[in-house]
Amino acid sequence: SYEEVKESPCSDAKGLVWRDVESLVDTVFDNRACMKDVLTKMTKTGDPVDNDDVSYNSKTKSWNNWPQTNKECTGEQIVTYLNKVVNAVRVELGLPSQTDDLVFSAKHAAAGCGMKARDTHERRPDLVILPRPLARKEANTSWPDVRAIGSLKVSGRSRADELKDLMDFARLTLSGRHDRRFVLGIGFRHTRLTLYLFDRSGILTSKVLDVHKFPLHFLCVA
Repeated sequence: SYEEVKESPCSDAKGLVWRDVESLVDTVFDNRACMKDVLTKMTKTGDPVDNDDVSYNSKTKSWNNWPQTNKECTGEQIVTYLNKVVNAVRVELGLPSQTDDLVFSAKHAAAGCGMKARDTHERRPDLVILPRPLARKEANTSWPDVRAIGSLKVSGRSRADELKDLMDFARLTLSGRHDRRFVLGIGFRHTRLTLYLFDRSGILTSKVLDVHKFPLHFLCVA
């Protein structure tokens, strides 16, 4: 249960949660080499050209036009930005856009738009990663359709709040498919990013990474 999760630099007392795993991002995503080239191509100097500019500003060491996640930023705003980053990466890698591409979606965040599993109450995840056809608002989706889960917390919310939400969503996703071995979670708290790996034996969490200070890690996850 969530009550068993303790705030500690490593694992909790029962070994259910291993925190701040140094190499988790690099282990889960083996795309660091190609992402270095992508980041180089996406890096610019000076101010953003327009509101659609998702390049990395080498002068300010920050992502241009990053949403105001220090305030009550909506899921749609961060989803729009993340999908622009993903599209930019596809362009830089020369990958064709396909109908089954995975995209970020916030369509379940609004009241009355959540997902249910069996007899559970409606859950409203801030972010989910879905195949493109299922990300359309009119498409019916269920927990087994979700490829990865996300949480968006404004500045000041604790890491425990983020983990509590993601644990619940991971449980529903895993219970919906008995052949599924793990679920990835992505937590955003303002500009801080944490990667989570949930499986049927416990949880691994990465170190907390600022998207502006660790642009390569951010690209690897996106």
